[in-house]
Amino acid sequence: MPLSREQKQEIVKNLADKLKNSKSVVFSDFHGLTVSDSEDLRISLREQKIEYQVIKKNLLKIALEKASLKVGIDDISGCVSVALSPKDEVAIPRILKQFSDQHEQLKMLKGILDNREVDLSMLEKLAVLPSKEELLGKTIGALKGNLYGLVNVLQGNIRGLVYVLQEHIKNINN
Repeated sequence: MPLSREQKQEIVKNLADKLKNSKSVVFSDFHGLTVSDSEDLRISLREQKIEYQVIKKNLLKIALEKASLKVGIDDISGCVSVALSPKDEVAIPRILKQFSDQHEQLKMLKGILDNREVDLSMLEKLAVLPSKEELLGKTIGALKGNLYGLVNVLQGNIRGLVYVLQEHIKNINN
């Protein structure tokens, strides 16, 4: 059953709002995926709080215009899947890349990062970056190591002073 004009307007309005509020968006071609594979993909994305939906290209084009995003989608044919992440910039490309490695029917096409269009090569580069949590962990580990080094250096000076004072006391007592 076709959608009514009001339903289409509501879909476009909701998608435009989500596009404006997302840190990253990835458009992909899902043709050839089985229903089971599509559901597995949705579950993987949902675990990372990523929204995934299939939308007609014409409605997507209108939503992009309403969101004031200049993304060329004329080279995309038919329906397209859209993954939107409000929090993590690299989660979508990483998950889609891992999934497409196992299911060659899924193909990332292009995306939006910081309200700018990014091509497939950029998405593939983003897919191999560590997650935000991993980067924070590495940064904290590096800082922790430097702080331990600083504490040891400062303790070394104090230890040296203590040894000198102990030797001085021994010399006075003898």
